[in-house]
Order: sequence, then structure tokens, then C-alpha cells
Amino acid sequence: DDNAGLTSGTACLSAIVYAAKRTLQSMTLPRSSVTPVDSILSVVSRLLSPSFAETGAVRVGSLATQILTCFSESLSPETVQQLCQAMIVRLTTCRYGELKQSIVVFFARMIHRDVHAVMSMLNSMQVQGGADGQSKSGLLVLMHCWMSDQPTFVGRFDVKSTLLALSLVFQHYGGQCSQIMVDGDLVVN
Repeated sequence: DDNAGLTSGTACLSAIVYAAKRTLQSMTLPRSSVTPVDSILSVVSRLLSPSFAETGAVRVGSLATQILTCFSESLSPETVQQLCQAMIVRLTTCRYGELKQSIVVFFARMIHRDVHAVMSMLNSMQVQGGADGQSKSGLLVLMHCWMSDQPTFVGRFDVKSTLLALSLVFQHYGGQCSQIMVDGDLVVN
């Protein structure tokens, strides 16, 4: 199955990024100005394309997390912004739970690193999304998906990571988050 191969290949690429980050940073491709990091980012871009099969892209979040963890000093803020924008855009179109979890975990890991920078970026991001086709903030898109899908997340690390990230968001931005409408039970203060 092609999707199983893509999933395994993405997991392998993530492991390579983790294990060989110094080599990848110092390496140049022969007869090209493209760096290995640029090539890996183009793989992520392809996996995040709305036309790409969701089941083949389920490990894109872990690969993107490894890229940010290993190469954060060498990535421009614009590149990080574009990566996050592509993640949010993909979140507006995906239906597959594992892919949603992968993307939400990516943002949870980013929130653990710098909640203020991530929230600022998500608030400033506008995407066309959902069934109504209206423009929404990246934060609204992420929170809507996160709140509706959090109960279905699997894996001890992913569940703990996402719940702790949510607590950070609510600790620092509770007032702003209380204005976001999500599906679920009404909570009365």
C-alpha cells in the first residue's frame, strides 16, 4: 500500500533529521543551491498539500516537529510562519483523525516551547476554511479542531502533551479562548 510506505518513509525521514541534524545542516547537495533542510521542507509541503492523501500524511506533524526542534536556529521566521500556515490550512480540509492529531500535537509541542509566540502567530494568521468558506484566524481553526478531536487522541505522550499545552493556553489566554465557540457541552461559570 502506497500510504503505508509514505507513512513509514515520513517516520524514517523524521528519525534521520533527529539523528543526523549536524550532517544535514553542513551538507550541500551537488550541483544545486538547495540544502537538505530545504529538500525536507519540500517533502513536508507536499505532505501538507490538500490534494495529498490524508492517510499517507499522518506522520507530517512529527516530521515538522523534528525540523523545528533540530533546525530552529537556521530557519527564518517566514519559513516557520509558512510551515504553520500550511499546517492550519491542512487542518481545515482534513477529516482523518490521525492526521488531525499529528497536526495538533505539532502545535502543542510548539506551545510548550513558546506559548506567546505561537498564540501571536495563530492570531495573526487568516485562512479560508471550513464548510462556510469564510476567513478565520489560525487560532480559531486550531482550537475548533483541537476541542472536538482531543477526546479521540491516542498515545500517552500525545494525550499528555496536548492537554498540558491546552492548560498553558488557557492559563495565559483564558479570556481570549472563552470567546471561541466550539462544539460540546455548555459550561456554566
